[in-house]
Amino acid sequence: MTTTEVTPIRPEIPPARPRRRRRWLKRSLVVLLIVAGVLAIATIITGLAAAGLRQDLLDGREAMEHARDAIAFGNLDTAASALEEAKTKFHAAAQRSDEGLAGIAGGIPVFGRTIDVAEGLARAGERLAAAGTDMVASIEDLPDGLGSLAPTQGALPIESYAKLGVALEGVQTEAQAALNLVRDTPSSLLADPVADARFEAERQLTRATDAIEALRLTLDGLPGFAGAEGERRYFFAAESPAELRGTGGIWGAYSIVTVRDGSFRFSTFRPIQELPDLDPKLLPPPNPDYDRNYDQYGGAGFWRNMNMTPDFPSAARAVLNAYEQYTGERLDGVITADPFALQQLLEVTGPTHVTGLGRQLDAESVVPFTTNEAYIRYRDPVERKAALGDVAKDVFERFLAMDEHDIGRIRAIGSSVAGGHLKVYAAEDEQLQEGLEVAGADGAFTAEEPGDVLDVIVNSGSGSKVDYYATRRVSYDVQLGGDGEAIATTQVDIHNDAPSSGLPHYVITPLAKHGDPGDNISLVTISCSRSCELLTAERNGSSIGMRYGSELGLPRYEDFFTIPSDTTGTLRIQTKLDDVWEGNSSGGWYRLTYLNQTTVQPTQVTITIHAPAGQRIVWTSEPMEVEGDTATWTGTPGPRSEFEVRFEAPLPLRLWRDVTRPLSS
Repeated sequence: MTTTEVTPIRPEIPPARPRRRRRWLKRSLVVLLIVAGVLAIATIITGLAAAGLRQDLLDGREAMEHARDAIAFGNLDTAASALEEAKTKFHAAAQRSDEGLAGIAGGIPVFGRTIDVAEGLARAGERLAAAGTDMVASIEDLPDGLGSLAPTQGALPIESYAKLGVALEGVQTEAQAALNLVRDTPSSLLADPVADARFEAERQLTRATDAIEALRLTLDGLPGFAGAEGERRYFFAAESPAELRGTGGIWGAYSIVTVRDGSFRFSTFRPIQELPDLDPKLLPPPNPDYDRNYDQYGGAGFWRNMNMTPDFPSAARAVLNAYEQYTGERLDGVITADPFALQQLLEVTGPTHVTGLGRQLDAESVVPFTTNEAYIRYRDPVERKAALGDVAKDVFERFLAMDEHDIGRIRAIGSSVAGGHLKVYAAEDEQLQEGLEVAGADGAFTAEEPGDVLDVIVNSGSGSKVDYYATRRVSYDVQLGGDGEAIATTQVDIHNDAPSSGLPHYVITPLAKHGDPGDNISLVTISCSRSCELLTAERNGSSIGMRYGSELGLPRYEDFFTIPSDTTGTLRIQTKLDDVWEGNSSGGWYRLTYLNQTTVQPTQVTITIHAPAGQRIVWTSEPMEVEGDTATWTGTPGPRSEFEVRFEAPLPLRLWRDVTRPLSS
């Protein structure tokens, strides 16, 4: 047997290549260690530097809040001391940003942005505190401080308004400069706590700047409104939510108020029915959509339905146009007051004996009397409306005639206006009207964009006064989706507790022939964001069609239905929304403007907001119950309430999405 030797074949492996790879790995590890060390050192320096800055900023903010509360109660000395403390704290924070560890951290790329933000917040706070000091000094220069702005002996203090209005021009300039300082700071590549602090500071400064501007415009416009430059005449309507209308309640009685040099004089109140109804086609439309929406109910020529619109400026223009058509006189504006405005004034004046009624009313009794008892007590509608007008006239005249300068009287007027119970449309005083608009107290049917909107309005279709017995609940559940989209479910529950017997027929019996005593016949209008589209609608669990329309750019869906005595009517719709939130798969924000209607029994509202999939709620503008991706608010909102939430994905997922998003676009 022959044996053949086989030489093993060995693969040729270049010896140098693994050596280079090992050197590369070694160098990479060294670089990574160096970078990690630098990052750790930078983080420590920034953290230590920001810690001192943060405490000064927090102390400064607390002092500012103390000053704000002191001003609201007229404690000007306390406010001045708190503002001085705030300036000291903010100044210390600004100095820290240029010294020691902060100075070192400020020079580190990316990490220095935290110090830049802290310094910007400090300098903005210092400037705002200085503006607040100037405002307090201007108020102290008035004869009786903040109380000098209250009406006294039947007249508004025109000179005090004008003086403080001029002083606020400089305060507004300083507040705007403080806001600009914050806006000029870095807004990206920030740690979450720093980004949140910057966001909140910009938000609060924006609100402060708007409030100062609204106050300045209002004070500048009030002298003209109060007849400083010649006599002014206004249509004054007493409003009753016992029979609901879009702006609140039906206008039952009216007076023409004459104002000169700050003094108000009311004419005798008369039933609104004494004014003749006019052909709406002969009158200019109060807004582009008004005729289409309301002419079928009498429109701008039917006095009892002029304010079916939820937009008070439109309703006021309808009044001015119709009154001019009837009398030939162009009035200077419109004022309306509901029983809750009278309640707030009576809390200041104390009980009053209304001569025309022969009885005493106080803050506790005025609402039930004017929305229910008077309808039972006075069967003659002319006598009844005159009595309700007498209540409004007596309360306002007594309030205006008080002698003392009292901060409580200013708060009463402010609360009535802010709560939508005392509404003013100043047709001839643009500054006052603009001030009310900036303050969100003009009763306008508008909402800030971008964002979502919800408005639920009931117009009584029964012609009776059973809305006194209605209890309303509104729930809004919105699930945010991709690319600004959302699906929303709105449910309106109206419980009718009106009796079916035992009261005058005009109180509980509908004018409609098919209605039974105690029936609540409601025209329910749900308005939503500009992009909303109706998907489904149900009434009491059964599918229905709804009438579609729009007003001032906002879509609206309507349903007319009857709610028998001692039952609950439910209207539920689902809508698809576009472009109601901003952001991306890493995070974003959503804002809802809820426009509320005044009702005798306050409307209970529940708002539930679900973040997009994979994200969680991290901040809310109002206190809300937050559980992961869901935020819930329950309560009684004001006439215009804004709810804003911010949401984001968990940090690892957020970073991954930020890195990969450009690759997928």
